[in-house]
Amino acid sequence: MDLTEALRAAGFEPTLNTDGEFQVLTGQYRCRWDALRPEKNRETKEVDRYHAEWVVQDTLEGEQATGRKFFRNYWKFGKDGHTNVEDMKKLCNDAFTVGVSLDTSSDPAFEQSFESVIGKETFIRAWGWTPEKSADGSFLPEEQRKTIQQFTIRQEKNMKAKKGSGS
Repeated sequence: MDLTEALRAAGFEPTLNTDGEFQVLTGQYRCRWDALRPEKNRETKEVDRYHAEWVVQDTLEGEQATGRKFFRNYWKFGKDGHTNVEDMKKLCNDAFTVGVSLDTSSDPAFEQSFESVIGKETFIRAWGWTPEKSADGSFLPEEQRKTIQQFTIRQEKNMKAKKGSGS
């Protein structure tokens, strides 16, 4: 029986994909820092953020997630058009937490130093957050609320030991 025959025999009927497919991860994970790169604004063609990705290598506690990715954008500019110092501090602190000091001597040196975090072991604590209000402060009806993935970069010593690891 070929593929299409098997689908017909199973009575398969295509259905629409839904937003409900994304599952927020909750737990503690050992990850690999997989990417940190400048991203350009589609309209201005200027770098407006730095995009980072981590791939889960091992679940320390919580939902199994090997191979899943976490990602974060560190915004270079705030809504006022000035340098987003808070996001740049967060990027530098996240790198420092995994043992890397990013070069802040110049913008080109800063971006060139991103290579030094690639492949670094990173420990992540993750949870979901469901806002009850929209960005303008108005109350969101329950059916319009979406849970947002949240996570923080941690040092290994601040993570719980994996069950059964003898630690």
